Amino acid sequence: MRGIRFIRPWLAAATLAGVVVMMPGRASATISGPCTATLAGVPVTAGHDSASSAVRVDYRSVVHYDGETTNRAKVKNIAVHVEVQSFNVRTTEGKTDGNTWTATADVKKYAWVGVGLYHVRGVALGSGGTVCTGLAYVCVADKTPFLTVAGILAGALGVVALYLLIKGLVVRSSRRRGELATRFGLTGLVGGIAAVVLLQQFCVLPLTETLSGGIVGGGLLGMALIGALVAGGHPKQAPGPVVVPPKRREELEQVYRFEPSEAACNACKSHAAHRTYRSEEAAAGDRAHPGCDCKIAARPSHRGELVAHFPGARSVYDDRET
Repeated sequence: MRGIRFIRPWLAAATLAGVVVMMPGRASATISGPCTATLAGVPVTAGHDSASSAVRVDYRSVVHYDGETTNRAKVKNIAVHVEVQSFNVRTTEGKTDGNTWTATADVKKYAWVGVGLYHVRGVALGSGGTVCTGLAYVCVADKTPFLTVAGILAGALGVVALYLLIKGLVVRSSRRRGELATRFGLTGLVGGIAAVVLLQQFCVLPLTETLSGGIVGGGLLGMALIGALVAGGHPKQAPGPVVVPPKRREELEQVYRFEPSEAACNACKSHAAHRTYRSEEAAAGDRAHPGCDCKIAARPSHRGELVAHFPGARSVYDDRET
């Protein structure tokens, strides 16, 4: 149930993003006002308000925007605005002659920055204000977008998005839903930006606020939802400390020493304090003096001590000799 509660908000957001993507972009009328106009020799009144009907121009061409008023009203100024979304890329001033006008743009000067779909807005001004406005989409074509600044940057973002996606899939089994959703959401965001720019550069879709926002937002939310669904759900546990088994203790063997009583003589006490024997028999044959009745006791000793104190066939070790 916890997983279902987590997924529901992402699912709702992704559905909303999908609706936004399907919404139409900014509608572009052709001519408003008593005018006729041509763009690159194509009548604007024919309707060029979508990507499929955009006026196609070669990136090396000089494009002309010509027109006249049908009511013989005089035109004092003509301005042609090239736009991406609501941003004005360039404005070109034209020449007027009574009720006619002409404006030109050398496309090749700007094609190194980017090609693709652009919104062109021509505004004819008279003494009383705007006489008419012509709107159309232009597709600057015949040059690969990957030789332009915009195309190169979009391609690089696409590569980054692909890398993030592959890395996310590799680590998905060791990440929680929230972490992987964030990772995949970033992938969708970067990939969405690359997608909208490349779609515009290839004259597939215009770069409008609605379409670009929908694709980028849909990519972010959709990929975040996918990340939440494919996550392993359990973080990778850090390996615990390696337990090294203790070294095997050396086997202990017995050595023998005298244990004199408190009433024992000084000779017995000194003898017992410094001498150690390899066997009980060796101790019994080496008492401090005749009649010594000191007790012989066994004590444990490591193998290394035996080798050091009793080399060869030696059976007695006296620490005063070292």
